[in-house]
Amino acid sequence: MATYKNKRTGAVIATDLKISGGSWELVPEKKTTAKAKPKEAKPAPPDEGGSDE
Repeated sequence: MATYKNKRTGAVIATDLKISGGSWELVPEKKTTAKAKPKEAKPAPPDEGGSDE
């Protein structure tokens, strides 16, 4: 599927058809790379010095 952007209006469409004429230009496909894993939140340290001692 190809993505086209209208230079005049900024509208973007994705289609299997070839668009020609007017102000439409083909948007180059970005190369996909391995996605980085999202960083996991570190667990909060336990509270020290509680009143139960």
